[in-house]
Amino acid sequence: MMYEGHPTPYFLSGYSALSCIRKALDQAGKKSVPSILDFACGHGRVLRSLAANFPEATLTAVDSNKGGVDFCAKAFAAKSVYSNFDFSNLGV
Repeated sequence: MMYEGHPTPYFLSGYSALSCIRKALDQAGKKSVPSILDFACGHGRVLRSLAANFPEATLTAVDSNKGGVDFCAKAFAAKSVYSNFDFSNLGV
């Protein structure tokens, strides 16, 4: 839903998120993480960068967009969690 035929801004947003996460990990003295939760994952705009850079991490994709979550599960081997607007019913 975020991709509008312009790959550069789409992929740059994922790289930007990865850069922020890398800086936070550096500050914490860490190089990797065991798991990643991508809340509001959409179709993996950020998750694709995270999956490529943290191949050992267990991925969880969460969104109210079932098609997006299903795509992330298939493309990135992420655990699927279907959200809704009542966050008390996430079932995580």
